[in-house]
Amino acid sequence: MKPTLLIPLLLGMAAGPIAAEEPPPGATGNPAARPGAQPAAAADHHGHGRRGPKPIAIEAAGNARIRFWQPDLESRELTPEAGRVTLPRTGISAYYALVVEWQRPDEKRALIRYEYQNGRPAKNSPSELLAAEKTDLEIVPDPLPREHYRYLSGTRWDFLVRFQGRPVHGAAVILRSAHGTELTATSDVDGRVSFTLPDDFPDVQPGRAANRPAELTLETRYQGPNRAYLTRLSTVYHVNPAHWQSIPWGIGVTAMGLLAGLLVIPGAARNGGKTA
Repeated sequence: MKPTLLIPLLLGMAAGPIAAEEPPPGATGNPAARPGAQPAAAADHHGHGRRGPKPIAIEAAGNARIRFWQPDLESRELTPEAGRVTLPRTGISAYYALVVEWQRPDEKRALIRYEYQNGRPAKNSPSELLAAEKTDLEIVPDPLPREHYRYLSGTRWDFLVRFQGRPVHGAAVILRSAHGTELTATSDVDGRVSFTLPDDFPDVQPGRAANRPAELTLETRYQGPNRAYLTRLSTVYHVNPAHWQSIPWGIGVTAMGLLAGLLVIPGAARNGGKTA
C-alpha cells in the first residue's frame, strides 16, 4: 500500500496538528551522532529509492494552489485528481518543497512540507531551496536534517520566520505534535526560534522499526497592511534511539562491575581479606 499524507485546510491558530499516515521506518541504517553544533539524529536512508511516488491528499484542494519546488529552484504546478497529488520523481537525491496556498481577499494561508527523494547526486545545496521565497510567510528549517538523518525527539532545532524574504522579529510560533504537546517560542531579531522537539511518544519499544514517526507542525501568523498571513511547516519526527541504546549499555556496565567483583573477591580471600 502506498503511504498517503493528509494535509487539511488551515482553519486558524487553534487548529490541531496536520494528520499524516507514515509507514514504520525501514530497517536500513544505524543510529549515528550528527557532527557539529546541530543535535544528534538517527540514520535515515529514506528507502534509497525503494518507495514509489507518494500520493498526498489535500483537503479543499480545489481551492488551493499547489506547487512542487525542485532543488534547482524550478517549480511546477501540481493539479490534484480526486483531492490528491503525487509528487513527481526526479531521480535526484535532494530535498524538495511542497507548497500549498489558499487565498482570500483578507487572508492568505500556506503550508510547506519538505520531502526527501533519492537518486543520483544533486548539484544544488539544500540551502538554496531554503533561501528561496516560496510563499509570503514561511517557517524555514535552519537547517534541514542532513540526508541520512531525521528529526528526533529530545533534540533541539532552529527555524527562521520570514515574510517576503525578510526575517520577522517577535513572531509567536506554536509547535504542536500529534501526541498533544504544544510549545510556544518568539522569534528573535534575526527571525530565529529554537525548539527542543517533544519526547512524548507513548509506549516506546526498543528498535527504530518498532516506533512509528509522528506528525509535527510549526505555525505562525503575520498581519500585513491589507491582509493577514498564516503559515505552517509540516514534518514528521521520530523516537530518539537513546531510549533503547542506553539499555544494553547499562546492562553491559553492570555486567562488567559484577565480573570485576568476582575477580577481586578471590584475590582478597588469598590475602587474608586485604585488597590493597
